[in-house]
Amino acid sequence: MVNVGQVGIVADVQCGGWSTILLNSTGQLWAVGVLNGMVELRGDYPTLHQLSFPSAYPAASSSRYEPSTAVKQFSVGRYRLLALSDDNKIWSWSSFKHPAQMIKFFTLDNDATRSQNGEGLVTKVVAGWSKASAYIQGSGIVYWSAQPDYDPHSHTDAFIVQHFTVPGTAFRRSHPNRVLRESPDIDIGEVVEYVYLDRYIVFVTHNRKLFAWSTDGAEQSYNTPVELSQFYGKSDPCIKSVQGSFIKFGVFTTDGAVLIGTKDFLDMAWAEHCDNRTSSTPPAELLPTAPPALQSSSVISLAFGDYHFHALHSNGTLTSYGTESQACGSLGLGDHSISHLRGVYYARRNTGDGRLQIPSWSDGRRTIWFEEEKQQWLFDTCQKGATNEASPRRLRSVEDPATVSLMGEYFECGGRNWSKGPAGDQHEPEDDEIDAYFALKVAAAGHSSAALVLVNQEKAARVRMKYVKEQPLLSVKDPGDLERDAGHSSPQTLAESARQYLVDFGRWALGLTERDERQRTEERQEMSPEEVKRARAEEIRYKSVYVWEQQPFPRLRYPDGTVMPGEVDVTEWKGGEPKFDTAPEFVD
Repeated sequence: MVNVGQVGIVADVQCGGWSTILLNSTGQLWAVGVLNGMVELRGDYPTLHQLSFPSAYPAASSSRYEPSTAVKQFSVGRYRLLALSDDNKIWSWSSFKHPAQMIKFFTLDNDATRSQNGEGLVTKVVAGWSKASAYIQGSGIVYWSAQPDYDPHSHTDAFIVQHFTVPGTAFRRSHPNRVLRESPDIDIGEVVEYVYLDRYIVFVTHNRKLFAWSTDGAEQSYNTPVELSQFYGKSDPCIKSVQGSFIKFGVFTTDGAVLIGTKDFLDMAWAEHCDNRTSSTPPAELLPTAPPALQSSSVISLAFGDYHFHALHSNGTLTSYGTESQACGSLGLGDHSISHLRGVYYARRNTGDGRLQIPSWSDGRRTIWFEEEKQQWLFDTCQKGATNEASPRRLRSVEDPATVSLMGEYFECGGRNWSKGPAGDQHEPEDDEIDAYFALKVAAAGHSSAALVLVNQEKAARVRMKYVKEQPLLSVKDPGDLERDAGHSSPQTLAESARQYLVDFGRWALGLTERDERQRTEERQEMSPEEVKRARAEEIRYKSVYVWEQQPFPRLRYPDGTVMPGEVDVTEWKGGEPKFDTAPEFVD
């Protein structure tokens, strides 16, 4: 990302449909891209720039604290960006070209300074697909239609909106009024977390229950949200948190399970709720799913794009799932020239949508790599490896789903213990088990993804050197070869001669020439003629290369026992060949 150095310490990152937004430690928002790619040119803001506020509200900076514009939390929707300032103001942007507009409500006071019990305090803002929302103490989850686009001729810095409230979300356990603490809403509970999808708000309450509310005209017809008990399984309410956007959401349970729900499921549940029908058994394809890769793998957060999503694990790794629209790279597994080696299958060669092919015998994880040498490993495998023996035929075979999934698993295993070196026996110090690249936050939206990553530069360089070796440039049979090579060296060009003259003149002017010549003379006197020639030979004899540069394209064994074409030995898997299940099906 260009210009990221001027942002300072990054505290949060989020993606919009066509943008990426950063929040720094001083409360400034920086953005790249555009908010609405349907009406704005996507190249308008190719580099990071700071977002602005109305002239009456100076922006916060590293040298000046402004509570009205110092952002403590923000949220990006499809076409809008919402931000919450330190002094409880809600700001909204419809374009990065214009200043923000303050959001105020017709019949709601969100000035917490006028209340002694915290009522009116905004604790969170969430931008939905087409509408916006906020959680306000004493009122609950409120939402409103997005404000009109910025009007440069308007003489006001604020926009007044008509809001609606999700029923039953105003309950507070700590409310000083006992009557309100004992209201009927206690059965729903106090909202602890919520997300705003396309037309639905999904929220979790303190009593571990999960609810949904349709914002598509529901405020005129119904007065209770629907409880999503299908996520409880056979146990009592057990929901810990919910995360999601657009048409998918993830639910974390108290027993460690991670479940995925869809908008189609919400449509069905809401229709039954509105018709006062008893909850029926929904079709299997609509039921919440529990992807094996997300179970017992220490997932701490999820980020959803349109058709892909990522999981952040407690050890700082990121994994990808789903479909990559139009070979856009949103899965983070490399561009279309190498992503097939990570398990991304294109029905049309390197074009169209790429779908992750996960074999049923795999744990289903595809880890995002941040090391440049790992990307080079894939490029070299495709380009240099394809020239060896029967490698071209093997490379061409990576066009069917079975081979793509097999290759994806092979390279996933190779990268899993990367820090141990090529042979897998070079362990890092016991007090340095954290990977060189440690992800702190992941974000996704539309066809894009982003991550906030902590990098240990020293360890990254140390691990990289485990994969570098010295390779001879030429074979030196005797010292005479060097002399003959030197005798046939190409003469200097006029430009080279002039440049050398300027260098020599500069060294003479600085008084370095005589000293350096004396030092070289002393070094020659300390070395025999053979040692001098040998030293010169060593200087030009080797170059640094990656250990895999001369290796052929992998030749792997399929689950049914057949082997990829070629005469070279079957390639060994790093960590051992997995136990295959010959079942042909793939896991979503």
